[in-house]
Amino acid sequence: EILLRSPRGTYDWFRMRIHHLGKDAEDRDTVLVLLDAADQERVLQLENMRIRDFYQASLGETIAYAEVDLESGQLKDAGGLWADYRREYGHSQSTLLQFMRGQVKKSVRPSQQMDLLWELNAWSELLSQEQPIQRFRYQRLIQGKWHWVELVAHSFQEQLTENTYALLYLKDIDDQVRREHAQLEAASRDPLTGIYNRNAFEQAVLEYMQAGPEKREGVLILLDIDNFKKINDKQGHLEGDDALRYVTQLLRETFRQEDVLGRLGGDEFMVFLKGRVGREILDQRMSKFYQAMSTYPKFPITCSAGIAFVQGKDFSYQETLFQADMALYRSKQDGKCHYTYADEVRE
Repeated sequence: EILLRSPRGTYDWFRMRIHHLGKDAEDRDTVLVLLDAADQERVLQLENMRIRDFYQASLGETIAYAEVDLESGQLKDAGGLWADYRREYGHSQSTLLQFMRGQVKKSVRPSQQMDLLWELNAWSELLSQEQPIQRFRYQRLIQGKWHWVELVAHSFQEQLTENTYALLYLKDIDDQVRREHAQLEAASRDPLTGIYNRNAFEQAVLEYMQAGPEKREGVLILLDIDNFKKINDKQGHLEGDDALRYVTQLLRETFRQEDVLGRLGGDEFMVFLKGRVGREILDQRMSKFYQAMSTYPKFPITCSAGIAFVQGKDFSYQETLFQADMALYRSKQDGKCHYTYADEVRE
C-alpha cells in the first residue's frame, strides 16, 4: 500500500498491483501497474490498530483479561490470572458459559457466587445492549487471599468482518473498596464509644425488621445513665467519657454479638435484640448488666432503662422508640437505677 497525492490535492491510500505483460525477453522490463483505492480499508486498519493499542494499554492495569468471539462462543485469547483458561477450555468438552461457571465456583467467595452466576446466565443479552459495558464487583482468591475485584465486560463489533466480540478484564480494586468500607464504617460509628451512631442504629434496625417475607421480632432497649450531668460537673468531662466507654463495654459483654448497639447521644444508649427474646432472658441479662455496673471502680454509676417489644414488617421505629422512652421516663420517676417494660406503662 502506498500514499499518493490525488487530483483533489489530498493524499489517499492506494493498493498497488504489478503485472508483467509477458514472459518473453522483449516484455521483461514492461509491467502494468494497477492502483486500487484503499483509503477506507486503510483507515479501518489504522483504527483497528489504534483500538488494539488502546486495549493493550488498558489491559496493562488489569490482572486478567479474555477475548471472546460471541458469534462462535469461543475463547480467542486470555492472559494474566486467566492465562491458563485458553488451554483448559480447549481441553474441556463444555460450552464457554459452563466453563466460566466452573471457574467462578473455584475462585469466587462462596457467599457471592450466586449473584455472579446469575449475571453470567444473562451475559449474552447483557453484552448485546447498545451500551454494552457491564461491571461486577466480587471477591476472588489471589495468591491465597480474598481480594475485591471488578469484572468489566465490554462488547463491540469488528467493522471489517462485522463479528461481535467481548473483551473481559479484571481489575484488583481491593485497596479502593477497603477504603470505601472504612469511610462508611467511620461515618456510621460514634467516635467516643465505637458503636453505631443514632442514624446508623436506626438503619440497622429497619434493615433487620424489613428483610425477608417472614414476620420479624425484636426488643428495643433505651438506657440512660442516671445523674450524668453531676458526674461531669463533679468528676470532669474526661472521667465522664471514661464512664461512657465503660457502659459501652458492659453492653458488649451483656448482649449477643449479633445484637445492635448504639449511642443516641450524650448519656443515652440503645440496644436492639434480634428475634424473639422472652422476659425471663431479658431479666437475667439486665440483672447481669446492673450488677456489673455497680462494680465501676472510680465512682458510683447507675442506669435507668425502658424496654419495648417489636414485631411485624409494618412496625414504626419512631413509635417503638417513643414507647421505650416513655418506659425509661417511668423508671426515672420510680427512683432510677432500674428498668421498665413499655407494656407496663400502658396498663
